Amino acid sequence: MINESSFIADRIASAMQHLGNLPPSFTNSVNEIGQFMAANIAQDRTLFTLGLDTLTPLTAIFCHAMLYRNSDQRPSLPVIALNNQASLHSPNNSQHYIQPLQALAQAGDMVLIACEHTESDGLKDFIKAANDRDISCIIMSKGPLSKQIAQFDQLVHLSIEAENLARMHELSLFILNGFSDIIEDQLFAI
Repeated sequence: MINESSFIADRIASAMQHLGNLPPSFTNSVNEIGQFMAANIAQDRTLFTLGLDTLTPLTAIFCHAMLYRNSDQRPSLPVIALNNQASLHSPNNSQHYIQPLQALAQAGDMVLIACEHTESDGLKDFIKAANDRDISCIIMSKGPLSKQIAQFDQLVHLSIEAENLARMHELSLFILNGFSDIIEDQLFAI
């Protein structure tokens, strides 16, 4: 017989409470961004993902879901992960993400960026490169955009308000799964 753990039950209840208390404007933003991505994928656009800091594994999960989830009911979707490891904090690292984007992306494509914050010069260089190629950037990060990032066009920001990194991860995974569900629903009614 398995003993019930009050610790785990409390964590699940806490996560549900946290997710249940999201403001309607936030959930509307998630829905609008998911529909934007679905509409662009339907027009043969590619969605690139870039996870930075500790959010890299979460974007890898999202990319995997777009390629393989419900593979018996739908084809793989055009989603490309630009990285499998963090981070853009070193000035030399941004080229590792900019070069594949420049080689593979076309005008009208999108890049979904998940990061803890937006104060990185490497992130600024990456967004500039995307902007120069007419690629829309969707940024999920904690708090407001930095001034150096807010100056760019074709930028959508989803601010994640969380009291700690664990909550940010929890909410980010929820959002990415939400995007996946919205895209599948819009394209395949799954």
